[in-house]
This record gives sequence, structure tokens and C-alpha cells, in this order.
Amino acid sequence: MTTSPRSGSSAHASFWSCPPQYPAHDPETRHALEDMVEAFMKAFEMRDHHAIANILHDNVHYMYLGEELDGKEKVEGSLRQYFEQFSEIKLYKRRMLVDTRQKLVGTEFYARWLRSCSPGGMYEERQLAWLFEMKPSTPSSSPSRPYLISRCLLWMDPVYCNHIRDLATPLPTEVWTPSLHPGTPLSQPEVDVLIQKKVDAFSREDVNLWLCLVDDDVIMHPPWDILRGKMASTEGILTYFQNYHGTQVTSLLTLSDETQPQFFVHHQIFHTTNRKSHKAGDDVDYVFGEVCNGRIRYWRTYFDTKASVQKAELTHGFSSQSSQIEKCILRRSVGECQE
Repeated sequence: MTTSPRSGSSAHASFWSCPPQYPAHDPETRHALEDMVEAFMKAFEMRDHHAIANILHDNVHYMYLGEELDGKEKVEGSLRQYFEQFSEIKLYKRRMLVDTRQKLVGTEFYARWLRSCSPGGMYEERQLAWLFEMKPSTPSSSPSRPYLISRCLLWMDPVYCNHIRDLATPLPTEVWTPSLHPGTPLSQPEVDVLIQKKVDAFSREDVNLWLCLVDDDVIMHPPWDILRGKMASTEGILTYFQNYHGTQVTSLLTLSDETQPQFFVHHQIFHTTNRKSHKAGDDVDYVFGEVCNGRIRYWRTYFDTKASVQKAELTHGFSSQSSQIEKCILRRSVGECQE
């Protein structure tokens, strides 16, 4: 897997040296799960559908850009067709959380790929999130690996798209950095309760309770918006409630990493109704988050915006006069890149 390009302003090499680290209680399992994800990413870069199939469970469930497939043969066939459109793929890992208890791995990447028919030889730079679930292998299915991938869910931010000429271009600066003083880490059950309170408050349109659950420096980062601080986040929530109703959030799972207890990955179904179009729909969300001093400080969401009843023009970022540069980038990128 490709390492991050270096630049004078980039801090990717030491990004995770800031938060305190804790020992893994099951280092052997952790290593095995990390090895599986690294093998998947390497094969993805090589566009090797055979190598990916070799580490998939026979009954694997796969999701990418709204397409859902079951079974190793169907997934391999889909990947073979998908890889045909690219002449080069490079992946740059941003972060990875490993839950050894649930055998889950959540990871975010920058992807840079060159399409076979790319005009001018320009690379596309995208933001991806993957959620993996592993199951023990058997001697007959994979004698050399203790686990196989039983579920692989892939999200791509459809709004973020940058065009670059070569791979030496520095990666973009993150919109968020971890707190240097996250406080005493919460246990996984406590994180589950905190997240559930937050999504319940949002479903009930209880802004006051929601504000009690987030940090003063909270950053809310769905595909269309970057809301910094409680004031901007409140404005964003109120804009949302003006345009949508009947919101229900169903939590599916929360992934916690004992070596990075201030972070989490959350998987949820987000149901809402667009007041203007009267259309209702479900978004399948991947969320990466940070907890600081018992409150949520970062909430980064990925979902399929093209299939969603939520629309870019109804978000706070498109109605506010703040963050003009960020809005310009978002506007420019919508619809420019293929999927």
C-alpha cells in the first residue's frame, strides 16, 4: 500500500502520534485483522480480483456505491469489471481502527486513480471509507490465514473530487486533528450510550440535548458541509430541520479500538423525508468520530448522496455566507468526477 506523499505542510507521517496510545489486549488477533485489510488494499491497488477473492469468505456480503452483492463469485466478477476502467490505482491510508472483540476494521483512505480514458492523463483524488468484518477461516478454505473477510462495505465521498497531474502532489490537509487532551477514555458501552443519545436527540429534533452531547470545538463533516464549532453546527441542524422531517436513525454497530479509545466508527441507517419533494429514503452511513472529555468532538459521515433524498442545495453550506472557499470547492466538485 502506498505511503503518503510528503510536503512541507503535511503532518500525515506523525498524525497519530498526538493522542495517547493504549496497549492491545489481543495483539495476535489485531495483527491478523490488520494483515487481512493490508492484503485487501494491496490487491485493490494491483487491480487483482483473484487475490481479493482468495481472502473473501464464500458467503461474503459486499457493498459499493449502493450496489450490494452476496457470494465470492459475484463479488469477484463485479471487481473484475470495475478494475477494467482503471490503468492505475494508489491508496493512502489516513486511519484505521481495529475492534478485536467484534472482528471489525474501519479505515479511511485517499484514493488516486487514473482511468484508462482519462483526458490529459489527470488522476482523480477521492476519499474512501471501508468497513470490514472477519470470520475465522477453515483449513480447507484458507490454510494460511486465520480469518477471511465476511463483509466488506465501501463508501466513497461523492462530493470530494480533486484532479491532480502526478502522484507526487501532496495530500490535502485534514479539516480536523485529534485533541491533544481527550480526557479519560470512555468504555465501549459508554461510547455506545453517548452515540445513541446523540442520534436520538437528532431524531427528536431536540437541539438543546444534542448540544449537551458535543464538544465546544465539534466539527460536523457530512459530504456537503464542514461545520466548525457549536454555533455553525446549530445553524446546520436548524437548516436541516427546515428542509426535512420524520428523521429516524437506526444504529447498526459501533466499532471501538482499545489502542485508540477516543475514536470510533459507527454504522447506521439514516431515514428522512424531504419537505420539498415529499420523498422519503434511507441512507446507509459510515461515521468516523472522536470523543473528547465525554463529548463528541468530530463526526465525519459518508453516504451515497446521489441516491439520497437529501440534496446539496438544502444544506447549511450552500445557504450560509461563511466558508466561501470550501463551498466553492464543493460546488465545483459536484458532478465533475465519475464513479
